[in-house]
Amino acid sequence: MVNILFVERSDNVLTKDRLMRFGVVTDGTSYLCGEQSESHMHWFFDCPFSKAVVLMLQNWLIIKLQGNVEDWIIKWRRKSLLQKKVVMAVIFGLVYGIWDCRNTCRVELFVPQPKRLIEGIHSVLKVRLNRMEFSRGKIKCCRWLQQTGLSE
Repeated sequence: MVNILFVERSDNVLTKDRLMRFGVVTDGTSYLCGEQSESHMHWFFDCPFSKAVVLMLQNWLIIKLQGNVEDWIIKWRRKSLLQKKVVMAVIFGLVYGIWDCRNTCRVELFVPQPKRLIEGIHSVLKVRLNRMEFSRGKIKCCRWLQQTGLSE
């Protein structure tokens, strides 16, 4: 299994800008937005698609994400155990989802809607939270989770 945070942190990911340097592709335009050159930074932080996904995520979870993924992780380390687990799962889902959407664009030649990515993360997270037996009481009484629609 690929460590998905390695994908986000690694500048060795075969984005189109790198493939162009190797002569593998001639068009460096991003699969996700079709506007800018596809690079590591563009893929996760500068692409309109990724920005739309992060904005929806912030609105859904009532949080503010600034900087890069490492900054997000550092900020959320200081939260309660339950909040930390939820946000970490969302960050992993976000990075994987952007990577997966990019590959879907490459193979199937269509761009998935950012809303679908958020809905997918939401449904997986809700199932995982319901399986967390040790904290069921915390899940039901956590106001933040109720506001996000993650608690029953």
